[in-house]
Amino acid sequence: KGEIVDGFVGSHSPYYDASKPTIPYDPDNAKKLLEEAGWDSSKSLEWYVSSSDTSMTRAVQVIKEELAQVGVTININTVDFSTLMSTAASNSFDIFSVQYTITPSDYYADGTYLVDADDSWTGGWKNDEVDALFAKTQETTDTAELTSIYLQLDEILEQEVPLFSLYFMSNSGSVN
Repeated sequence: KGEIVDGFVGSHSPYYDASKPTIPYDPDNAKKLLEEAGWDSSKSLEWYVSSSDTSMTRAVQVIKEELAQVGVTININTVDFSTLMSTAASNSFDIFSVQYTITPSDYYADGTYLVDADDSWTGGWKNDEVDALFAKTQETTDTAELTSIYLQLDEILEQEVPLFSLYFMSNSGSVN
């Protein structure tokens, strides 16, 4: 079972804010934004995905089809995991997908690693407000305050970081 998401905090987290609006599906607005950005529709993007991740491979295929409807061409490169990671490390990609496990009870370590480290996949993106908000998460245990902080982080990250979440997987287990 999975959950389509807008952001880094899924409904499984104690810090999830159900009032946060989702990004609407709007192909006409997407075309407008691409035009405003000066997108060259003759250009194609190279998207790398691990051949061992069937869920992501299927998701990328759907995204490719949806992006084609707004004038963005995607070439999907399905490669073994080792090649995916070496491609990511070399920065010789336009987009790549990797499944990543995030701890829903404390996003600090994962969040700072994924979006704010000099060697992260965001190309060294930095934001002082994000640094301060992440630091605040380590100074409180109040759930309402943490929910508010993570909502602020989510909003900034969605707008500025060249990294996005597609879905969260829910896993079930049993103990006998």
